[in-house]
Amino acid sequence: IIEKLCQRLIALVTTAVLARILFPEDFGLFTLAMISVEVVGYAKSVGVDAALVHNEGKMEDLAPTAFWLVGGVNLFLFGLIFLLAPAIAFFFDNPSLTPLARLLAFHFIINSFGRIPSAVLDKYMMFRQKAISEILGQVLHSVVTIGLALKGFGVWSLVLGYLAQQSGITAVMCYTCGWKPKCSFDTDVAKQLLSYGKFIVGTSITAFFALKLDKIVIGQMLGTEQLGFYAMAYNLATMIPIYAFFLMDRILFPIYSLIQKNEQQVKRYFLKSVRYVAVIS
Repeated sequence: IIEKLCQRLIALVTTAVLARILFPEDFGLFTLAMISVEVVGYAKSVGVDAALVHNEGKMEDLAPTAFWLVGGVNLFLFGLIFLLAPAIAFFFDNPSLTPLARLLAFHFIINSFGRIPSAVLDKYMMFRQKAISEILGQVLHSVVTIGLALKGFGVWSLVLGYLAQQSGITAVMCYTCGWKPKCSFDTDVAKQLLSYGKFIVGTSITAFFALKLDKIVIGQMLGTEQLGFYAMAYNLATMIPIYAFFLMDRILFPIYSLIQKNEQQVKRYFLKSVRYVAVIS
């Protein structure tokens, strides 16, 4: 928890500094570029990472298939965004979105290497290692973004800072998880993982529209400047509660997976978690 609080503090300070350097249009344009990528990004793991955590099988038997499956999906999504970027820019009536969305699409390639190591850390509840990777990624993001912003890169500093952050997180997780990919693929394992993962994808798509529809409407109707003001205010106002729920979800899901066959324990932990969520809310 201490590591996570440090990460949030760094993010808050970085946001405050960037708000003094960049223009509202830069934040608005970056928000639209992120939405352009996230519109398909919720399918980037096809729920396979959650299926790995939930599945009671041996990680060494499941992970290689999951790795290549996620890699294939992310490569497809990268190509899809690269082709659709001009159409997305046309929808928002902002040609600048095309190169931004195409550059941000590289996070799918980065994601393909980090998704399974992240699931390994979650499954074995190695939360400290994951938190350290995210702190280092946040520091890298702050250094790159602020440094480029001071040199006048504008919205590109936000994009490159985000990619640097994801690269740093992925590199550290790959190093600390102790798992390495193998050249093997089992179609039966793939079907097993996808049968569970499809429900995660459906939930994620619903969550995308619930969390991003307001920004899509503002960006399309009011423009990037107003979206920049809104996105900054929204992120600052929801930083703590959203982070708290995210942290609880990360901790509780592996625990529920371990006790999934013990109905009484599941009920007890569920009621406790509902109480904590109610208090935070």
